[in-house]
Amino acid sequence: MITVQGLTLHFGQRPMFDGVSFFIGSDDRIGLVGRNGAGKSTLLKIMAGQQNFDGGNIGKPKELTLGYLPQEMAHNLELTPWQVAEKAFEEAIKLNASLDRIEKELEKATTDEEAIELATMLAHAHERLNTIGAADHDMQIERMLKGIGFVEKDMHRLMSELSGGWRMRAELARLLLIRPDLLLLDEPTNHLDLPAIQWLEDLLRTYPSALVLISHDKTFLDRLTKRTLEVVGGKLIDRKVPWSQYVELRKVEREQQAAQAKDQQRYIKGDHGPDQQVQGEGEQGRIRAEPDHEAR
Repeated sequence: MITVQGLTLHFGQRPMFDGVSFFIGSDDRIGLVGRNGAGKSTLLKIMAGQQNFDGGNIGKPKELTLGYLPQEMAHNLELTPWQVAEKAFEEAIKLNASLDRIEKELEKATTDEEAIELATMLAHAHERLNTIGAADHDMQIERMLKGIGFVEKDMHRLMSELSGGWRMRAELARLLLIRPDLLLLDEPTNHLDLPAIQWLEDLLRTYPSALVLISHDKTFLDRLTKRTLEVVGGKLIDRKVPWSQYVELRKVEREQQAAQAKDQQRYIKGDHGPDQQVQGEGEQGRIRAEPDHEAR
């Protein structure tokens, strides 16, 4: 779905990303982790097309729909939460218009190739309309806003009257109603109370999108992700396990690396241990150390 190859980004002399490569598939549920300032949010911005980078490339299909929720964003304060959520269905309006256009063009098609191409476009438009549920907008909006914590009277208040947290909830509702192919969520639980977090977790468990999630809530990460990407020193560590398993796996890997480094230092210093073998005169008295299998 998205292929990132050789991604490079420098902030001044500091390499934020140094030749980073990875792939996100349609079924991936990824926890993006790392120290503060490591570049997690920047990586989401790059994938969302809102941040330039120095080198490498990002490949994705033209028809890919992507939903991005940053930690901070500009809001249209003249709209209500209902109107913000309603914007999710702008795509449905455009798709219905394109259906009419494609059907008319298909009736006038003069070659098999043209007819096949138009029929494929028509099928994709119908499939997308079915995915986003274009038939019952009002019911979907109400259900989503209630789930995210809004009471009915607040759904129709101006965004200017609401706190930053409630404005972000309205944007999250809009994003979830779009049902994009890929969700990029940067700390989505920051402004949610416990019932809303539980509701969001339940929703995302069966949500039909691939997911890349940044969250300091480790339980939230564990329950929603199956793969972990850690940003470390401009590189990525990629393991196909959720957060808690990743922590244990990395601990074992670091212990193995430390043991290997220790064995290498012993070898350099000439302390080859019990596996050393002294060769005969024809070998000029060379010492050969067999590898320490326990350290592999």
